Amino acid sequence: MIMTADQVEKIIHFLPTPRESKLLQEYMAMNPMAGLCECEKFMVAMMTVKKPALKMQALLFKLQFPERHANLSHCLLLIEKACEEVLKTDCLPNILVAALNLGNTLNTAGGGQAVNAFSITSLPKLNQMKTNDGKTTFLHVLIRIAIDKSLFDLNFKDDLPTVSQAGKIHLDVCNTELEKMEKDLEDVRNMSMSPEDEERLLQSTDTAQFALSATEEVSQLRALLNKVKGMYPDVLKHYGKQNKEMMQPHQLFEIIDRFCKEFDKARTEVEESSVK
Repeated sequence: MIMTADQVEKIIHFLPTPRESKLLQEYMAMNPMAGLCECEKFMVAMMTVKKPALKMQALLFKLQFPERHANLSHCLLLIEKACEEVLKTDCLPNILVAALNLGNTLNTAGGGQAVNAFSITSLPKLNQMKTNDGKTTFLHVLIRIAIDKSLFDLNFKDDLPTVSQAGKIHLDVCNTELEKMEKDLEDVRNMSMSPEDEERLLQSTDTAQFALSATEEVSQLRALLNKVKGMYPDVLKHYGKQNKEMMQPHQLFEIIDRFCKEFDKARTEVEESSVK
């Protein structure tokens, strides 16, 4: 019979605590086992197993590992892909330049001073700032200018297909999950082998062989995580942000995704108004 992860979790829940083991031993010393309920009989049986909790946790990790590995790998690959998309696109930098020029034109016309840069984190403000009519936003104005002068591709979101999904993934959560997987795997290794007979066990037990293959897969996840951590500062630097500002990847991707949606909505409004 092959147990499922849910079944193993239930078994772990019913493993006897030290206090329960002591009470059962005292009972068994003076009473027959027939007087015990099925749950208590199970506890007595598990008392004869060496390190039952560790063994069941190792089995649970083995059963859950494929899904945990697949989920974490998927999340890290999405963040990696989103970083590549944001670095590769020419449209976002062009939009920032256009927004900067628009802002400076309006500022200097009103007697204000020009600024040197427009931050990518300020993109949502374009849909918040309004002109004198109280209805038209700076984003509407920017889109009209972009259409008239072909400043950038209005379908720029097509360059960023992964950003929306990546905005839902927290890199720090991925890091925590990987650290937990590494610890769980180390517990399995410690349980399944000792230094003096590691080679023999690696060749002879399913758990040890699993530990060996899982170690390689977890190492690959660590390498992927480190790669993503190395890419993200390049993304921030590319858009004039400093890593010390502590903006997490999901925060940046959320800003970009939100801007894409607001841009499409404003574009539709501009195009509809031009038809009237």
